[in-house]
Amino acid sequence: MKEASFIIAAAEQAELEQCLQVLEQEFAQQEIEVIVVEAASRSYAAAFNDGARQAESDTLLFMRAASIFFLPVYRQLRKCLWQDDKIAAVGPLTNQSFYGQTLCTEDYEDYQELRSFCYNLCEEAQVVSPTMRLQDFCLMVKRSAYQQVGGFDERFTGASYMADADLCLRLIKNGGQPIRVDNAYVYQNSIHEGSNAEIQIENYRAGREQFVTKWDIRPEYSFFVRQELLQFVPMNQEQLCVLEAGCACGSNLMTIKYQNPASELYGIELEEAAASIASQYAQIYNLDLEGFSTESWQDKFDVVIMGDILEHLRDPWKTVARMYDILKPGGKIIISVPNITHVSIFRRMLAGHWDYEDAGILDRTHLRFFARAEVLSLLENAGFMVSYIGYTQTALTDKDRALLPTLTAMLEQTADPGQLKAYQWVAVAVKR
Repeated sequence: MKEASFIIAAAEQAELEQCLQVLEQEFAQQEIEVIVVEAASRSYAAAFNDGARQAESDTLLFMRAASIFFLPVYRQLRKCLWQDDKIAAVGPLTNQSFYGQTLCTEDYEDYQELRSFCYNLCEEAQVVSPTMRLQDFCLMVKRSAYQQVGGFDERFTGASYMADADLCLRLIKNGGQPIRVDNAYVYQNSIHEGSNAEIQIENYRAGREQFVTKWDIRPEYSFFVRQELLQFVPMNQEQLCVLEAGCACGSNLMTIKYQNPASELYGIELEEAAASIASQYAQIYNLDLEGFSTESWQDKFDVVIMGDILEHLRDPWKTVARMYDILKPGGKIIISVPNITHVSIFRRMLAGHWDYEDAGILDRTHLRFFARAEVLSLLENAGFMVSYIGYTQTALTDKDRALLPTLTAMLEQTADPGQLKAYQWVAVAVKR
């Protein structure tokens, strides 16, 4: 039996020729099989499944032909895949990603520079992270895990964007864990069909619609690990007890459990589909947070996490006060909320608009809005002592940057100009 089966889906001859040339140079002495499947007239999901049916190895590597794949990357991925029975799939970092697999986006001067970068990165100590999603530009899966969930769902048509996310969620619900290998890198060449930004966005939107229809989960909110919040969690604390309110699919709980397997984790999530996935990592309550009785949890938790949930509540002030009661003395609450004083909001209002959107500060499901002062009063009025308040940023548009000097000049002297760039407030407070 071969050590691995490389299943390469190709829509264009040029990208396939380059991919095969690199594989021939890198893997000439390796016990692998290469299976090329055509993806010009059918979906990538269908092409990958066709290739898997032909494969003979226990290790399946699904790859789009635009990817440049080197030998040490393969070794890092395969080592990680088989080091733990619970690991079902692994994937590297890349230069083009809609999700958290992006490492660097610059082009390389030549092939040798790219090759040296990939080789040198693989020589570093292995760094791995659990993840909710791996993309199929380079996705290595245990054959047994792939077969148990039925392979890729061929209802994802065309470029099959989000078919990989669908596969990963089914692996998770089956008890497996996708892992991102952060010292492995695969470059996606610009000659492939998705290199055009407009085409990429169109393909993603089509895939997203198919995904939401199937899962009733919004991927832009459900999968991301919130490192800006988790950095305040005492990961190494013994008998750590954590509640995440509004935990979505449980990506934060997944990360805590991975770093502290003995931790006691709880989550509250209103959406049933997301709650069912999060239940793989914690005890999940599929309930409305505002109508949930917390009396039995008095002084129970070391940490309560509330990332982007308070703005959705009818009475966030009462809810935060209830979180005070369920924290241990000295326990901490970690919150994030959108910032209504962001420059983009002023720009829209000056143009006469307050347009609600599917995501962002003016998400159409937001009921409450916060500036910095309101974040502080929200916590302090509940009895907390605020130990940290900061913010995250996002890229500004040209119009936003042009408006910044004018707005900054209009601020009161005591106002922090940073509030105009703050996309989200992140605050940490301690129970007195």
